[in-house]
Amino acid sequence: MTEFEILSVPIFFVLGLGITKILGGVGSAIRRREQTKLHWLPLAWVFVILVFQIQFFSMLWFFHEDERTWTWMSYAPILFHPFLYFLSASLILPTQRDDSMDSLLADFDKHGKLAVIAIGITLFTAIVFNVYVGGSTWSEAMEANILNVILTALIVVVVTSSTRRYLQAAATIAFIVVQLYGILSVWTRPGVAL
Repeated sequence: MTEFEILSVPIFFVLGLGITKILGGVGSAIRRREQTKLHWLPLAWVFVILVFQIQFFSMLWFFHEDERTWTWMSYAPILFHPFLYFLSASLILPTQRDDSMDSLLADFDKHGKLAVIAIGITLFTAIVFNVYVGGSTWSEAMEANILNVILTALIVVVVTSSTRRYLQAAATIAFIVVQLYGILSVWTRPGVAL
């Protein structure tokens, strides 16, 4: 067993909690659909966060045979993403105990945007982490980093355009399309390095 396999336990724990939080939030939203008006926009971002968490699981595959000695300076950046994913999962949907929200869209405007900002921070910091932690050169990480910049820009549009819902909707749809493209052809897939 490598050193990283031992160190990955807290990462998997936090990612698992985040996925549980997302799935529990979706279940609560469906159960409370008579008290809380459902809306596709927050649910689309639920999908985004869930996909990023699952994709991060597969990204960790690259480190399973890594023989380097791990220090806090090399391990902390890897912990950073799951913590922000968990924060996003916690903010994207109202909790079961939140009776004040009568609309998922209103809750998204109040709290969900913070979840989207956390995802934007992970994407922006991934530009440096791809090289620093992943061991890639800047040219090897170019395509992934370009996608991270595009996705971060789309997040800025989503967060700043709540009065223009059509723009927010278009940016969200574009985000999902680019995210799926990145997962299928640029970023890692389970056990496969591209």
